[in-house]
Amino acid sequence: MNAATEMNNYKTTSLLSKWESQAEEQQHHNEQHLAWHELGRARRELNGQEEARVKSKQVAALARFVAASRHRSFGRKA
Repeated sequence: MNAATEMNNYKTTSLLSKWESQAEEQQHHNEQHLAWHELGRARRELNGQEEARVKSKQVAALARFVAASRHRSFGRKA
């Protein structure tokens, strides 16, 4: 092999190595990005569940209030 061919092979190998490294870094970045979004979705889902649980408790409390309001002795002194 002559020197020019060796230099070309070296440059090609170096460039391929650089591209592979960049691709790995990009893949890692993409995985982090996706994980961040999954975490956000999970957090929103949890918040939604919490919100649903609170609303359920509010509805139950309102139902108890309405039921108590309809009771004959509600608001009267015994």
